[in-house]
Amino acid sequence: MRELARLLMEIKKLDLSVVTLFDALKPHKYDILVKATKLTSGYDDESQTYKSPTYAMNMGTTLKQCCDVALLHVLKKSKSLPTVDNANVEADIKTCIQLIEANWRFDISTNAANDLNLKKWNKVTLVPLATDLKLLKDYLMKVAANQVSMLQKNPSNEKAYTSLLETVYCRLLLLNRRRPGELQRLPIHVYKSAISEEHNQAYEEFSEAITETERILMRSFKRIVIRGKRGRGVPVLISKDVQDHLNLILECRDNIQTVTVKVKPEDVPLNLRAHDVTTHSMTLSWSPPIRLNPVKYKIAYDAIKEFVDSQGITQTQIIPKLEIALSSDVRSYTINELSPFTTYSVNVSAVPADNSYLPPTKVTVTTQMAAPQPMPLLPSGSARRQKDNPKEPRSILTDELITNVDKVKDNSNLPYIAAKFPQRNIPYTYHLGTGEVNDGFINHKLQHGKRYRIFVRAVVDTPQKHLYTSSPFSEFLSLDMREVPPGEPPSRPDPNTPSVDVSKVSSRRKTQASLDNMVPIIAAPSVIDNFSDIVHTA
Repeated sequence: MRELARLLMEIKKLDLSVVTLFDALKPHKYDILVKATKLTSGYDDESQTYKSPTYAMNMGTTLKQCCDVALLHVLKKSKSLPTVDNANVEADIKTCIQLIEANWRFDISTNAANDLNLKKWNKVTLVPLATDLKLLKDYLMKVAANQVSMLQKNPSNEKAYTSLLETVYCRLLLLNRRRPGELQRLPIHVYKSAISEEHNQAYEEFSEAITETERILMRSFKRIVIRGKRGRGVPVLISKDVQDHLNLILECRDNIQTVTVKVKPEDVPLNLRAHDVTTHSMTLSWSPPIRLNPVKYKIAYDAIKEFVDSQGITQTQIIPKLEIALSSDVRSYTINELSPFTTYSVNVSAVPADNSYLPPTKVTVTTQMAAPQPMPLLPSGSARRQKDNPKEPRSILTDELITNVDKVKDNSNLPYIAAKFPQRNIPYTYHLGTGEVNDGFINHKLQHGKRYRIFVRAVVDTPQKHLYTSSPFSEFLSLDMREVPPGEPPSRPDPNTPSVDVSKVSSRRKTQASLDNMVPIIAAPSVIDNFSDIVHTA
């Protein structure tokens, strides 16, 4: 990431139109990528040498990996919303990959490889003196002997256990000259399962095939093979004294269990907790630091929320970071105006008199789930008509509507649920009175001479009861209404294209009516479980 950041800084100097690395992964910007790589790696045109040839060689592979990541991002986006622009971007990235594969070795890699080899041939290798190595080994052996005696007296001594473990690790590095990470990840079962000298002596052919020197080495060292660079097996030799210390470490391991480093917090607020968390607020409380006498406290919080909108597209909402300064005598504070069902990262720090930086105390809090906002989905009826039936949609309980499922056949004036849809399968155009069954609810045939009103309800998937929101009642509808001109029903609009907030209801057939939503239904889509169309007969 640091190498790419350095490259992007040079690209921005050469081309002001480039804002992100994604903007540079285009065929017509290939020459800029080459030039920026040469500048970043310190290329000299006169001597044709690099200050950092390895950086220049690796950058070709890194850029191809960036192209692969960018291509994957474009393909994912194209699957949900295919457009001509996405197809053009995909073609540009593939062409950029072809240019790098075909020309990078001529523009960068060949000269960089030659320069690297030349520097390796003439590089002076500094070998440590034998006296220095002996001095280091003697010191490690002395420390190890002291820790062994302490562990023999007290097998639960964590300090001695840790110190002995460090000396063993250093002696293994000193003898084998392996990469530090390889020895750090040496599994215990690999060490225990290594072939012992007694096992080898059981085979006469093996004993006769080795020399006396090799027999002495076998008695002094244990050989194991661990995973090295690029998955290769690399041998590790363990001397007799290291084996003895490793065995002691394994014996004391059960007494020690886990070695932890305890840091005493003296300059940070203590006992930070969040309580009384609601949909739009939380209360923080803390204790003052042990040593520091702060002049004030500072609260900082932010969040990144991902949700699925009514079009089924994943959206990201970035809640900017906010800071609150409080006096030094405050121990509790309530944060308001939060978003429901959102995870916030909250930091509380104590500010010293010199306003220097001190690490904060952190807590992660998720606000409670809330019902979606009211939906202005349908054209509501007039005030006079509302008086004819004072019961509003929000006062009609979902349980009441469910109990009416079996009663509508006997009493057609009861309100009923015509259909229920999961959030991702909401149709854009819905026809009333088709007689179809959707999720157990019947879309009953409409009758002549009756007037109907419709409202839509969004229900949240939560154990809490009656957590929903409803649109207002629509205008009265009937099969005797004037038909709209023939034509195709409205299609779902492009979310990137602004649309007009209009809704219309029409009767297209003699036995059914059509509900056409001209705009997407958006009401806290990250927590909506389903939408239901409810018909009320008047």
